[in-house]
Amino acid sequence: MTDCVQKDDLLFDLIDKTASVLEEAAGMSQDDARVAACAVARAVAKDWGGMQIYIPKGLSLRDVEIYSQFTGNNVPELCRRYGLTEVRIYQIIDKARKAHIARTQPDLFTE
Repeated sequence: MTDCVQKDDLLFDLIDKTASVLEEAAGMSQDDARVAACAVARAVAKDWGGMQIYIPKGLSLRDVEIYSQFTGNNVPELCRRYGLTEVRIYQIIDKARKAHIARTQPDLFTE
């Protein structure tokens, strides 16, 4: 177990997942990965503690990045950066825009 958070805490799951990724993707030792994962959990708790945070499930991190970088006139640049066609960039932007609107604007027809 980790001594920086309680077992039933959401941060405990963050520590487990972060440590697992660091071990597998970065080749860190289990102990070093846990130390780093605890540091990540502390930073998240410090910066975002008490906030309601929405993590989109239907969009990939890449898609979120593309949407956040879209300025309205930089599609060719995004195509080059991400190796995608213009059609695909516009599809991603459309999907991300709809997800953003659904998340931030209340439905007028819901009781």
